[in-house]
Amino acid sequence: MSYGYPPDNQGGGYGGPHGGYGYGQQPGYGQPDPGYGQPNPGYAQPQPGYTDYNQAYGYQQPGYAPYQAPGTNGLAVTAMILGILGFVTCGATSVLAVIFGHVALGQVKRTGEQGHGMALTGVILGWILTGLWLLYWIAFLTLGWGAWWTATTTSSL
Repeated sequence: MSYGYPPDNQGGGYGGPHGGYGYGQQPGYGQPDPGYGQPNPGYAQPQPGYTDYNQAYGYQQPGYAPYQAPGTNGLAVTAMILGILGFVTCGATSVLAVIFGHVALGQVKRTGEQGHGMALTGVILGWILTGLWLLYWIAFLTLGWGAWWTATTTSSL
């Protein structure tokens, strides 16, 4: 059995009386080549029982680890959500947004994770809402104290 080029008097194949693959109909994928009687050499068929373990198990060449983008920091997401919820909860979650945001900023800086903007959003919203909440209570207590003082001192006259 010869594995070289077919003799010139056979049709098809690499050579032959028609000048090669430029003429006539080509054999399809997995179809026998009329010049050889064997599968088309352009498409290698796997051997029976052969498993490409490199593909089956995701094997990489040594020294070439796949690049994995760092994930988003969970505390950063939590800080942003708590900062936004501070509008609905009248600032009750804003202190937690400040705490989680500062911790997340440290973790993002140390580990290189994503989420710096979300952590910063949580910190800023948390501080703003905490300040507004404190101003509200200061005003409420001051005006309440003043109203109480006025009511108690003028009624005795």
